[in-house]
Amino acid sequence: MQHFTNNALSPTSPVVSAAPVTPSDTADLAEPCRGLHVAGAEGKVAYVSLSGDVVEFLALPGIDYPRFATRILATGTTASQIWALY
Repeated sequence: MQHFTNNALSPTSPVVSAAPVTPSDTADLAEPCRGLHVAGAEGKVAYVSLSGDVVEFLALPGIDYPRFATRILATGTTASQIWALY
């Protein structure tokens, strides 16, 4: 039974699934994510937004960041163990 099929997902909705990310300057995520989580060392995360802008932010471990992203860039990313949240 799927309880939440009629609910729209937003950046602040609970996470439905997550996948580890390997930052890449050329490869997009399998599908755009709606959040990011850093499980390892703090650092910068550079990503490409849905509108195609390159954005960087300082990420602390253990926090879910609501960010719509299509790619996590290797250049500019220093945080480790990044997870895409869906």
